[in-house]
Amino acid sequence: MQLIMDHCLANYWLNCNVMVQTAQVDIVVYSYYPFTEDHCQKAIPVQINRFDGHRMINEPMFPDKLRQLHGCPLTLLTWNVPPFVYLNFDHETNQLMASGFEIQLMEQLADWMNFSIVIKNLTLENNVSSYKLVNGSNEGPMEMIINQLTNFSVGYFRKTTRRVRLMTTPLTHYYTPLVATVNLDNYRFGSLAILTFPFDWSVWLILLWSLILHIFIYLCRWRSASHEVLEILLGGSLARLPRQWAHRAIYAHWIYASIPLRICYQSLLFHLIRLQLFGSVPSSFEQLLDDKFHALCTSMTLQTLQEMPQVAGRYESFHGMATVYDQNVLDELDHCKHDQRKGKVFAITSQEVTRFHLRDSNRLDDYVILNRYVNIQQLSIFMPKHSYFYEKINEAIRRFDANGFLAAMRRAAFDSNERKKEKDQRRRYIDNGQLMGIYKLMIAMYSLAAIILGIELLLRRLQGHNCLRNSESYPPIKNKKPTN
Repeated sequence: MQLIMDHCLANYWLNCNVMVQTAQVDIVVYSYYPFTEDHCQKAIPVQINRFDGHRMINEPMFPDKLRQLHGCPLTLLTWNVPPFVYLNFDHETNQLMASGFEIQLMEQLADWMNFSIVIKNLTLENNVSSYKLVNGSNEGPMEMIINQLTNFSVGYFRKTTRRVRLMTTPLTHYYTPLVATVNLDNYRFGSLAILTFPFDWSVWLILLWSLILHIFIYLCRWRSASHEVLEILLGGSLARLPRQWAHRAIYAHWIYASIPLRICYQSLLFHLIRLQLFGSVPSSFEQLLDDKFHALCTSMTLQTLQEMPQVAGRYESFHGMATVYDQNVLDELDHCKHDQRKGKVFAITSQEVTRFHLRDSNRLDDYVILNRYVNIQQLSIFMPKHSYFYEKINEAIRRFDANGFLAAMRRAAFDSNERKKEKDQRRRYIDNGQLMGIYKLMIAMYSLAAIILGIELLLRRLQGHNCLRNSESYPPIKNKKPTN
């Protein structure tokens, strides 16, 4: 019976009962509880039922053996993948501390089922094909789970067809989007673009037609002064005032119409130079591919993307890196920014990993994450095949999701980064409040120029009166006839 129970435990046959008939013709049913107060993950035969001649004494036939795990330690295989899993070594207690969204989920499961978590840190080299560990072992996460060296595995573990076939996966607890990230330097404005950016093309066309119209009027009626229209538009002064009132009205109209435009244009230009804004970025990764960009991603991500029709026709534009970490892909994208020989590239990584890694490395302002997702991937807790924790984990995830606990844990792990993103977007948005200081400066400068102009006109008028008064104080000189 002990050999039978050990075989059931090794193969995760939880409802494994042995029925025995004694010499007294009693029928006794034996089974095992893998977690009790006295032992953990052991198969010790215990009697769970007996036939009294009419019926079985205890109900049900298969009792719940995982409701209470009595604090037994269960191994959790994971690695550092913020914000899903944070791993930090506490030197004071000499213990590995774990936090993050998926760690919070496992802690809730541990509280509900009363077991303790033993963290097994897994660090991989950049060799996806063999999953070789840093310590030299060839057993990667999948091999450890398949060989029952761990009870659970979390840490941005995505569902794939091969993984689902080889391991047990309960319900999906999070759907992570794959996003495209591109360097903003590819869309930096040049000198000419900055000069033309403050106004839309419709405004520039209206100004161009107005300028042509004014020049045409002066060419038809006053050819010698046609260049003065352009001087007024640029803020220059007139050499002399026209004599005709019609021309003066046209000058005044052009001056008063161009002053507000110059104020707005110069204010926006100063603001753009200060903020170093960039051009519009495509909304999807297909548009990036149309612009001759190349995509960087992990080999595992590339295997997932191969099933997409948009990728199948442009497979030569994708490059799968020999790494399991999206952080390495983002670091390679930053390296390509300084290496012009690699051309224009963008990265396809997890949205949460991208935001946290760029924020922690102070590079969030240098990149833009496209709004349209590339794909949606499912995250799950992975266990050995036919693990008897499958039903309990599914039940727990359903309860947590129905009661809002999963959403609360996601907010606690992700909202800090979302608030910072919204703050950055508000800082990039141009409104009149941000331009008010430049508006006041320009208005003060134009007011000062108007005061100086008024003083000059007044002095000119006074100087004219003085000259006229001096000419009236002297008698007129009569012209003498010339003598032979």
